[in-house]
Amino acid sequence: MTSQIAVVVSDGRLYYRLVEELKGKGLSFIAKKPGEKIPLTIKVVLTTKDLKKYVEHHTVVTLNEENIDEGLAKALRIIKGFEAEKCKELIVGIDPGKNIGFAVIVDGIVVLTENFKSFYEAYETLKNVLKIYDPENVIVKIGRGSLPKNSLFDKVNEDILRFIKNVSSDFGSKVKVLFVDEKHTTKKVKKLRVKRGEKDKNSAIEIALR
Repeated sequence: MTSQIAVVVSDGRLYYRLVEELKGKGLSFIAKKPGEKIPLTIKVVLTTKDLKKYVEHHTVVTLNEENIDEGLAKALRIIKGFEAEKCKELIVGIDPGKNIGFAVIVDGIVVLTENFKSFYEAYETLKNVLKIYDPENVIVKIGRGSLPKNSLFDKVNEDILRFIKNVSSDFGSKVKVLFVDEKHTTKKVKKLRVKRGEKDKNSAIEIALR
């Protein structure tokens, strides 16, 4: 796979965190030193504000340790070819459970998939995503029906209600929350023989597309 991202970072701690995030998201990249020539195949360069002057490229995204997620999201937006500052529709799919699958689809393109341990993490990510893409319409689709009725079921339901309350309080009518049938999403994922860690992410994509 040809890399579309170049990393020009001299800070060791930031470089390590950035590399971990890129690998975790399955994004191929190359590392360059300040002043080195950037290949024509590169669509975006990730660097720090102080090193930007040493980067000769048409698209540069600056970041630091506090805004790595935002910087990566901007880079991904560029790679995916989003020209407009404001997208028309953003759909979030959530697969509840012990591990929470989370997927974001912007104008028909899957731009983010994650696994979370809590709905708090999912909510914080949703806030960042909305800030970055500034969509006209937002739909959050939450899968319903795959959990057995036990203590985990009750806990997840409480977390979902708290999540919806936070969304309604912070975003009002801008975000529409829907419950969708999860039937067959797990079966589809099993047929694809995806890795266990990817199962919840793929189910979240299925839910978002319903």
